[in-house]
Amino acid sequence: MVSFIQEFVSDEQAENIVNFFIFVISLLGTLFGTISATTNPSESYDNAAAFNNKFSEFKINLAIDMRNLELTNAMEEEYLQLLKEKNANLSELIEEYNQKRSIDKNQVSGVE
Repeated sequence: MVSFIQEFVSDEQAENIVNFFIFVISLLGTLFGTISATTNPSESYDNAAAFNNKFSEFKINLAIDMRNLELTNAMEEEYLQLLKEKNANLSELIEEYNQKRSIDKNQVSGVE
């Protein structure tokens, strides 16, 4: 690009023009990227925070339930039953999370 512009202006001016052009393009890219991320976030903070708490609570409850079974010398069938139950709960939680993310109107409008 510099060599093309050098045909019309001096070498130093050509470099300055190219540097300015690169600066303007970078500035516009940053500006438009920031505006896009602000007005149309990929996920609302409220959803992320709420579901992070729900997933953490699930993990803690699973650990507590496993420990309680361990303390009662539970049989393998009881562990399997607990895991099936927790798997169903986790599947529901993931489905709820995905549904909330896909239909959240705040993400589309950018308004909280």
